[in-house]
Amino acid sequence: MMRHFFALRRQYRPYYNLPSKSENGRKMTGFLTPYRHWMWKQNELWRNVHEAQFEHLRKVHKRQWLESFRVNANEYIYKYNITKAAQLAQWEFEMQTQENKRIENQQLSHGRQALKKKHLDLLREFYERQFFYWYERASERLQYMEHINYVPQANFIEHLECELDKYVAGSKFSYPLNFAGQLPLLEDRAGNITQIPATLMPYHATENQDSGATMYQPPQSTKVNEVRLLELMASAHEEDMQLQADESQAFSTAMGDIDREEEEKEFDRKVAPSMEESYEERETNRRAYIDRGKIGSKLIIRRPRLDDDTGKLPTPSSTPMKRQSKNDKVHSMQAKQDAISTQLQKRFLKPGIDLSNMPKRGEIGEHRGRIRDKIQAPTLDELSKNPILQKTNTLGRIVRTQDSLDKRYGRGKYKTSKPNSGEDL
Repeated sequence: MMRHFFALRRQYRPYYNLPSKSENGRKMTGFLTPYRHWMWKQNELWRNVHEAQFEHLRKVHKRQWLESFRVNANEYIYKYNITKAAQLAQWEFEMQTQENKRIENQQLSHGRQALKKKHLDLLREFYERQFFYWYERASERLQYMEHINYVPQANFIEHLECELDKYVAGSKFSYPLNFAGQLPLLEDRAGNITQIPATLMPYHATENQDSGATMYQPPQSTKVNEVRLLELMASAHEEDMQLQADESQAFSTAMGDIDREEEEKEFDRKVAPSMEESYEERETNRRAYIDRGKIGSKLIIRRPRLDDDTGKLPTPSSTPMKRQSKNDKVHSMQAKQDAISTQLQKRFLKPGIDLSNMPKRGEIGEHRGRIRDKIQAPTLDELSKNPILQKTNTLGRIVRTQDSLDKRYGRGKYKTSKPNSGEDL
């Protein structure tokens, strides 16, 4: 059951205020007794003394502070002026350097633009020349075409018959090569092969032994025409080849120049990752980083030395690098552990024991014989020579181990015991 306590009104005046006897109005009159009045007066006087003292100190400290401020400010301004002059000089030097670089870059870019214009002019000339050659040839062909006698549709059959009559044996017409560029086989009117050009004679004779075909001797006019045609073709081909070489040379030069200029522009846009690293080093590192997954970089990684015996590389240089895997670290740690255990075995086993038949890592070893026959156990004499064991081996001795533990593991190293820590004052 909760009990209710009435909250009493807090007394804002101390108990020595005189209470009023009246039932209405204030309870406390606030009248000060003469002793309290005297006490208050003493406090006022003491406060006045303090205020005077503090006023005096305020003035003194203000003067001292201003003085020290003036001295410090003088010194600061002197130092600041030196620093500012040095900084301004350095900035001016940097600005000069930047200005020189800017002017140089501007000149380079003007030169590049001029070079590009020149290359484009070269290209334009090259294509104009190409067009000129083409136009010459085309116009020449057009002039040839004016002299072509086109066969009208009505006379086509007669023309065909007339043309085919050229390929009949004994015909006096000089006939052209066929569409494959060969001399055709000559037939009689019944369609039997009678005469064969010299180039095809052995093949035909091999395949048809019983045919009575003879070798074709072309009339004089055909021979002359053929030689002329061959000469004309050869000269045109030579001229074309000469022209082609010239054109390709000019074209590749112009394209190479433009490519190089683009590369230089790209090179100017590059920013080296640090002030210390040059572009060459950066390129080298980048190349090494790219090649790292495929083969060992020939720039960075030292090539394997030649063995003195064989005189050839132990591995071919195209062998890919061993891929780094997560297990490599584990393997190396296991190898270290193996080495440590081997050392321990060498140290604690007797000298005659062979380590080669000890169990390897991952095998389950069989122990033949007693371990105490294999290990180097110290004899009782050796143990008794040990001073610690001598000390602890006396009869009725209490063996204390805590201090040796403290020393071994550094326990309580930072504890400081005060001289009178046990006493309570």
